[in-house]
Amino acid sequence: MILGDLLGALRRKLDDEVEPYLWPDEELVEYLNDSVEKLCQETLCMVDSTTEDLCRIGVREGVKSYALDARILGIKRAALEGGFGVLTGVTMEYLDACYGSNWEDMEGSPVHYVTDSDSGRLRLFPVPANDDTLRLTAYRLPLSELSASKTDETPEVGRRYHRRLIDGVLARAYEKTDAETYDPDRAEKHLELWLKCIEDVRMERVRAEYDPLSGGAFFRGVV
Repeated sequence: MILGDLLGALRRKLDDEVEPYLWPDEELVEYLNDSVEKLCQETLCMVDSTTEDLCRIGVREGVKSYALDARILGIKRAALEGGFGVLTGVTMEYLDACYGSNWEDMEGSPVHYVTDSDSGRLRLFPVPANDDTLRLTAYRLPLSELSASKTDETPEVGRRYHRRLIDGVLARAYEKTDAETYDPDRAEKHLELWLKCIEDVRMERVRAEYDPLSGGAFFRGVV
């Protein structure tokens, strides 16, 4: 669905089809962007391995840590083009236990990576001994937000999720504190439906992604 179709569906649900609108387009689009972002954060439903700015990192000899794009929520796969296979995501505690307290100074061909959700950085181990290119498959947020001025655009999340975003928007819309818009009962109803959508998509992703041998190689909440 394009944005114009979603706005039309929302206005029919809200019984707000005559100007001046109770909920301006800009407001509904803001709620829609928030819902898309929430869905991505909670379910990791958007996977990318081709966007150069996000998924290709220039690795330099002797440089151990690299900034990740703020839109990245987690790492599904990481590999060096000149390396010996896929890197394994681990924790600092794992490296302490396996390599001792001086692991941060070891150099060689990286085999592991550590992510830090607080700093939004990725650390390679061992420290690269040569220049290379790191290729990522990442869970991410949309590359850009929807705009009320571009109603022919389509939300980046999968088409099967488009109509379900409507409940997330309606839950916010009915919380608007105005005599003609505030309806806590409807807000609660649509919030329940929205949370069920998130849980359904999360379970769908778990079934698709879960591997009992994986070591928790993704992180969330990069800022």
